Amino acid sequence: MNMIRKVKAIIVGLICFISLAVDSSAQDHSLKVDSLLERVATEHPEMGISVAFIKNDMVHFYNRGYVSRTSQQPVSKNSIYEIGSITKLFTTHLLANEVARGTIDLNQPIDKYLP
Repeated sequence: MNMIRKVKAIIVGLICFISLAVDSSAQDHSLKVDSLLERVATEHPEMGISVAFIKNDMVHFYNRGYVSRTSQQPVSKNSIYEIGSITKLFTTHLLANEVARGTIDLNQPIDKYLP
């Protein structure tokens, strides 16, 4: 995957992540994701993207595009993507949420929270 395509995929993923961070119903999320992915698929048909979110213990998957330009194999919930350093952003976001909820104290040793 070339650098421009990676950056586009990361930006789209972040937009989805941020748009889903608003507390609303699963149906609202579904409409937002469908609308966003349809727009991205129209503007960038060369990209494949998968998005999932969990709401009320249900996992919702959304996929658009193809695994590669040459295979024409559609992406699915089982598609594998290179995500690189973007995981640091998600980990930091999740940690910040737990600190805000009071379930994690940054002044405590990490061993307190690990098995």
